[in-house]
Amino acid sequence: MTVTLNTDDPPMFGATLDGEYVAVAETLGLTAAEIALFAKNAVEASFLPSADKSALLREIDEILLQDPELLA
Repeated sequence: MTVTLNTDDPPMFGATLDGEYVAVAETLGLTAAEIALFAKNAVEASFLPSADKSALLREIDEILLQDPELLA
């Protein structure tokens, strides 16, 4: 099963994608690496061309590797 995080009608509900990620991380006690999986799932589920998906997935991995504590 693939799970992604999304917002629904941000102006009406005052939701932001950043806020949704923070809420899920705090509520479920997830690590940055676990949250990154949601972002990777979103990239994979998108309609972007393969090259763009690959670039975004590499960017997510690079961010995690820049700070080893995020992988803990």
